[in-house]
Amino acid sequence: MSTPTVLAPARPRVAGAYLLLFLIGAETFLISPLLPTITAALHTSVAVAANATTAYVLVYAVASPLLGSVSDRIGRRTPLLVGAALFLVANLGCALAPDVAVLIAARAVGGLGAALAGPSIWAYLADSAPDPESIGRYMSRGMAFFSSGQVIGIPVGAGLAAALGWQFSFVALAAGTAAAIAVLARAVPRARPGGTAPSLQEGLRVALDRRVGPILALTFVVQAFSLGAYAYAGQILHERLGWSAGALGLVGVLVGLGSVTGALLGGRLTRSGLPLAARLTVWIAVIGVGLGAFALSHGAAPALIALLVWFVGSGGFVTEQQTALALAAGDRRASASAWNTSAMHAGTAIGVLLLGAIVTGARG
Repeated sequence: MSTPTVLAPARPRVAGAYLLLFLIGAETFLISPLLPTITAALHTSVAVAANATTAYVLVYAVASPLLGSVSDRIGRRTPLLVGAALFLVANLGCALAPDVAVLIAARAVGGLGAALAGPSIWAYLADSAPDPESIGRYMSRGMAFFSSGQVIGIPVGAGLAAALGWQFSFVALAAGTAAAIAVLARAVPRARPGGTAPSLQEGLRVALDRRVGPILALTFVVQAFSLGAYAYAGQILHERLGWSAGALGLVGVLVGLGSVTGALLGGRLTRSGLPLAARLTVWIAVIGVGLGAFALSHGAAPALIALLVWFVGSGGFVTEQQTALALAAGDRRASASAWNTSAMHAGTAIGVLLLGAIVTGARG
């Protein structure tokens, strides 16, 4: 293995990674505010156009654990740059899509790019930390940028669509990705710093590692309750308070703000000296308090406050367990991060199904 290049100063080194996380976060929910416009422009139904979101998330969740080990084998640079390039091409494809089939296919390519780049980003942030105690700070900032993208992506995407056309939302993402690629190409070393490169089989065994496996299991369980329940939050607010789709859109912004706040607080708590188990317990408790208060609330103000608390806890929890994974996985960080993404999505899906069955049974 070649000798790694000398790493640049910390802030320039991670700026491109933070920007790419922001853009991936913005991409996740971009279709939602554009759905009516896209449906009309491409002469399709809402149900069919919504598959553009499904294609992105599904490919991301399935491909991520298969591709995570690539970064651990060959280094962060190539997966980061190739994944970002796929992400760029996919967004240009969305902007130029003549029909909904091309749009869905382009979104699937975007999910593939995010699946290749995403685990490498988190691993690269951990690699870039000057010492183990700093990993939590780097992870918390990464989570804050990702969540900020989710918050800002919805109103900015809707604004660009209203002013210039829905295609320009994707053009803006492509332009931002090009800037991130330029920064990453200068900052990311050509050789993987330190450690031994695991095989593909070893990457697949990461999920069963005695240090990594329990963290992944915790992610699955917590997100089954947290994100699984959030899938029904809009319906609950609509039924209890009569909120319209426009009002419910603001809930997404509040959720993102809570996640950003939790991520930043999580970085501080990581440096507090509390044991990992205690820190995770704190954030799970915050999630539980917020979720329980939301379930029992019958007014707008209590519901919104509870929702904010709920996702402050969620943002803190994700930051904490990403940091724990980075420390536990060592030179297999990208593989662990990839499996973590799949655990999160799988937990969410199971949570939605179980809670749906409970709600259906309760209503008779």
